[in-house]
Formats: sequence, C-alpha cells, structure tokens
Amino acid sequence: MTRSLSSREPLCVQPRLLVFDLDGTLLDTLADITVLLGRALVAHGRAAPPAAVVRGYLGDGARTLVAKAVADPDEALVDRVLARYRAEYEADPTPATRVMPHVEALLAWLPTVGIGAAVCTNKPAVVARAVVARSLPDVFVCVVGQGDAPRIKPAPDLLERALALADTPASEAWMIGDGPQDVLAARAVGVFSVAVENGYGHPQEVVAARPDLSIADLGALRRWLSSAPAGSR
Repeated sequence: MTRSLSSREPLCVQPRLLVFDLDGTLLDTLADITVLLGRALVAHGRAAPPAAVVRGYLGDGARTLVAKAVADPDEALVDRVLARYRAEYEADPTPATRVMPHVEALLAWLPTVGIGAAVCTNKPAVVARAVVARSLPDVFVCVVGQGDAPRIKPAPDLLERALALADTPASEAWMIGDGPQDVLAARAVGVFSVAVENGYGHPQEVVAARPDLSIADLGALRRWLSSAPAGSR
C-alpha cells in the first residue's frame, strides 16, 4: 500500500543513499528538451511540438522521445533525428534548465545527516552528466544514464549500476522519481520507491505502479527523512 504525507505514518529509518531521477525530479528541463527536439525535427522536415505535447513523451529515453515526436515507422528517419537531437543537446545542454523546487535545500541538508545522493536517469549518459555538472555540480556520488547499462528503466540495470558505483546495497537506498519507470525499477532491484507528484509523470500511471511512498515534492521528502532515525532501513 502506498504511503503518503496524509497518513503521517513514520518511516522506519533513514537510508544511506538517495538515488534521484533527473528530468522532472531534480531539474525542470522541459523547455530545453522542447526547443532542442524542435530544432532536430524541423531540420528533417517535421513540425516542432509544443511543450505540453513533449511533456507527455518524456520518461522512456531519448529514442522513444524522438520516435513519438517523429510519428513515422521509418527507423532510419528516427535515427537521423535522434542523432541531431543529441548533438544539439550536447552542444548546449542547459540554456533554460532550472532546478526543481526544494532540491537545493534538500541536497545541502543530506550530507549533514550522512545521506549520499546519486542520479539514475533514462537520459543519455553524456547529456545527463553535462546537465548535472552545469546545474548541480559536485553533489552526487555518480550520475548514471542511458548507455551506462544495457537497459533503461523500468529495467533494473541502470539502478543496479548506480548502486554499484555508490557501493550501497539495495536495502540501504531509496529511488526517488516522478514516473512509473522509477517505481518499477526500484521494485525490480529491491529498493524503497518514492514518487514525487510535482514532476512530469502522469499521476494515475505513477499511482498504478504502487510506489512505497508518494510525496508532493522534495520539500516533503526532507520532512519525512527528518522524522526517521538515522541508519539503513
């Protein structure tokens, strides 16, 4: 059963590591993704979709994002648009990216209570590391993205890679994200899952994935963690 803030049920104990999704969880990247995807599409004779449409395409990695936007079974075309999109993103990854609410305060607080932080995202790894280096530098034990493991979330591969790099067992980590992919990956690895409700994910899909905890935003996560005794769960 998913717990929420309204239940006021205390957590057992603090984890040693929080593993965060990136887009819609730590960073508001929608404006940049919309612009850069639009450029790639227009360069190949396709219309650029608005942000509201792009938002619905997010969560399953760059290729799925591009394939949905192209809306054409021609795989070669998808490959070309994807290559252009990634090149555009790598060249200028954060012109309009903003940190999501409460993120900086939470990340500054975590070391004071002995909790580490990592990133596990379906975003291409090269782009993810560039975005994090510009927006939230020198914070995370590791940043893992598409290409760092054979499969992306909801498969367990990326999360398992992040835990290995952070030298943390699944029993001592939490996965925080805004999509069902995050919840399902966490369950596959045996990691406690936390769904944030102010991200890009569709609320009904996230609820259907049955996260262990559902919170309004990352400010609420800090309050939950503050109420739990230190140590691994």
